[in-house]
Amino acid sequence: MAEEFELDDFHFISHSFAENIMSYVHGGYHPVRISDIMRSPLDTSYRIVHKLGFGGCATVWLAEKTEDPKSYVAVKIKRADGSSPREAKCLRARQRKLDSLVVDILDAFDLQCPNGVHSAIVTDVLAPIRSFRDRSYRSRKKVSYDVAKAVAQIHASGIVHGGMAQRHCLVLCIWTIV
Repeated sequence: MAEEFELDDFHFISHSFAENIMSYVHGGYHPVRISDIMRSPLDTSYRIVHKLGFGGCATVWLAEKTEDPKSYVAVKIKRADGSSPREAKCLRARQRKLDSLVVDILDAFDLQCPNGVHSAIVTDVLAPIRSFRDRSYRSRKKVSYDVAKAVAQIHASGIVHGGMAQRHCLVLCIWTIV
């Protein structure tokens, strides 16, 4: 008879490029595989292509709209223990402002799995601001000004970001798929 193992029988080394596998439990991360299809109530489907990143609250995935091949979006999937429609609602209220520097939400929906209910937010694909560190002083100054303005905009809307760091500042990624 094969020996049975429990997750606690293994020691996983956490690296900065991967979230802790022990967080894929009830209340934790939503398990996602490359090529998974996620459907929103708006009858829009997204095919997962690549993992863009993770944080303590969510994972972020590059996805292709199945109805519009070569049209890519980012899908942020919150942990079940931190999921609520509040983030999407606050960001949607902010995006109605014409001068907003805050990302627009293209879609938002819940995902149900054995780990719980997870909020998913779909946005344009964004790039880390650190990719601009080799740019000119003028470019860096403009980006800094825009980040300060965006923070002021969310504060004026009654939203406070609890973990402001460079890795949380992103810029719209414009790319052409040939």
